[in-house]
Amino acid sequence: MWEKEFAGVKIGFIGLLLPETKQTSSMDDTLNVADFARPQKDSQRYAKKGKVIAVIALTHLSMAQDKQLAKCADIDLILGGHEHTLLQSSSNRTPIFKMTADAREMGKFNLTFDAATKQFVGLDWEIVPVTDKIADAPEFAQVYEK
Repeated sequence: MWEKEFAGVKIGFIGLLLPETKQTSSMDDTLNVADFARPQKDSQRYAKKGKVIAVIALTHLSMAQDKQLAKCADIDLILGGHEHTLLQSSSNRTPIFKMTADAREMGKFNLTFDAATKQFVGLDWEIVPVTDKIADAPEFAQVYEK
């Protein structure tokens, strides 16, 4: 899990892939692909220790697997892929969103936290078409040059 602070609120991020990814894709040997439900118990302990206020899972799992993940871990938001179609659902009170394929669109998610308690209280989202009108992000220039 990695964390980032936004306006005084620490958010934890975890990334999860389909279990068969190790066999079907070329990936670095240092990456660990394990049962997608097992590592999430670690993220719960991380959150409960007060290191993060909310946990967001970035997944490439099926919708059924994302729903199973929401049932076995305390995750506030799941942003997934795999189906390559726009989908929205929820499981165990966890919202699940999936965007389309090939970076044609991206989702913009605004999470709201109570200022006093820093507890997650809601979210708004929108679909943003990816066009040449979107300015390049300078922090990704190195990646594009490779």
